[in-house]
Amino acid sequence: MMFFVKTGRTEKKKENIPRSVLENYHELKRRREELQELRRQGHREEVVRIDADLEKLEKRITDMEKNHFKQINDITLSRPEEEQIKRGILQRATIVCGTLSAFGQPFVSNLLRNSARRGKPIFDCIIVDEASQANELDCIIPLQYQANKLILVGDPEQLPPTIKSSKAAQNYFGQSLFERFYRHFQSSTTNMSPILMLDTQYRMHPDIAYWPSQYIYQGKLKTDRSVINRYKQNARLKPFVLFDVQDSHEHLSQTTGSVNNPTEVEFIVQLVLVILRSTRPQHVGIIAPYKSQKHLLSTSLAKKGVRNIEISTVDGFQGQEKEVIIFSCVRAQNQSKSIGFMADKKRMNVALTRAKSALYIVAHMDSLKEANADWRNMIEDAERRNMIYTVANTREFQSAVTQIVLKK
Repeated sequence: MMFFVKTGRTEKKKENIPRSVLENYHELKRRREELQELRRQGHREEVVRIDADLEKLEKRITDMEKNHFKQINDITLSRPEEEQIKRGILQRATIVCGTLSAFGQPFVSNLLRNSARRGKPIFDCIIVDEASQANELDCIIPLQYQANKLILVGDPEQLPPTIKSSKAAQNYFGQSLFERFYRHFQSSTTNMSPILMLDTQYRMHPDIAYWPSQYIYQGKLKTDRSVINRYKQNARLKPFVLFDVQDSHEHLSQTTGSVNNPTEVEFIVQLVLVILRSTRPQHVGIIAPYKSQKHLLSTSLAKKGVRNIEISTVDGFQGQEKEVIIFSCVRAQNQSKSIGFMADKKRMNVALTRAKSALYIVAHMDSLKEANADWRNMIEDAERRNMIYTVANTREFQSAVTQIVLKK
């Protein structure tokens, strides 16, 4: 938990330095200015003398700072003393930042409740960021402190709270307070809806943002002009391509029970090598929805000497962004024709909105189209925009991966 205290002082000083050290510090600053003037006037003897004095003064300040901080580190506080200091900071704070659960800690809750008993308003406003990922019970924790206003910030079309218990999920414990309010006011006939949509995005190239905007956000999501200008200045790769790897098959790992697709991995390794000709590894991310695929990608890239590329699941990339994202869809040609949690629309939306300059989806398109209406819509949209490249077999990998490079 962090506290921001408004002190009213505008002068910037070295923090935690005693007055004696600060006085010497200001003296040093004054003498340096004097030295510069003497140098301009050509007083060499005076310059040498003051230079020597400055060196001694700098050493003295350094020694005093070291001694001061050593004394601070040697201080041991009793529990009551420590709580008294925390209490004083919290009572003077104008902004308090913390996780939802931090506001339920006994020390914080006792102090805030005592303030409430004295009739003092505790918070003018509570702001919950990523509110669509927090369950309702967690959101209630800070609401016990009698705030005048509540602002929930989130996206109901992206990942919901993580609920491991299937019984809890069946009883709607996976619903966020944000989503409850959002659905209520969306269907309400009142003209006083508190929903405010931030309708301009500053991340994705328009070709990447097009389908999520049209299909998920009902065409309301606009792209700021600065995104287009940024891309024009650095354009080396095509912004959006779907690679239909027709010869790929998914495999079930016997050790972990997770799903992988070795053919997709082989293709992605070659794709990465092309991307790295114009992009730094730390600007590239690979989304692999299954842990087995993530491990296979990591080991295969390491064999090629490729490191510092972040490979993570959809959940791991929530809230993140990269210049270039490769999305390995994994699921392909299984007997059940199921694509598992790849059919989750919210998870799909997260994966497709992490890239800034370029998004490359590697998949077996027929498997996705047959299994899910959302994927079918996205693929058909890409077909209309001529953004699908068919890769019939492994012999075509080398020529296929070069399709992402823009011709000058």
